[in-house]
Amino acid sequence: MQNLAKKSLTHPLMAMLAMIALMGAVQASLGKGSRNLAYLTIFVLEILGSYCAFVWYCRDSDERRYRRSLWRNMLFNGVAVLFVPWYLLRTRPSGARLNALFRLGGMCLLMLAALMVGAVCGLIAAKLF
Repeated sequence: MQNLAKKSLTHPLMAMLAMIALMGAVQASLGKGSRNLAYLTIFVLEILGSYCAFVWYCRDSDERRYRRSLWRNMLFNGVAVLFVPWYLLRTRPSGARLNALFRLGGMCLLMLAALMVGAVCGLIAAKLF
């Protein structure tokens, strides 16, 4: 059961990384040619990426039996940069809080790497086609 719960938490995060890589690829490949299409595509991918992050938040809070209110949901969607560390500190046991923040930092680095990989792939695709 524990392994299944971990998988259900990692799927939204992996989908979010894929959305970020696609954003980098779209931005790099469409570039100056068709900006309206690039902006629209990036907007849609950002919405989908935010949805994936929210799904992670819902699944994690359900697993930890943390009560989500409407205000906390709005905070997560509005200022995730501030809310996610606060949420991790509130929901993790005292011995695991620092580890959770380090894992958050690692996820931020993974998001940056996904954006760069997507941008490189987009530049290569733009040169080839």
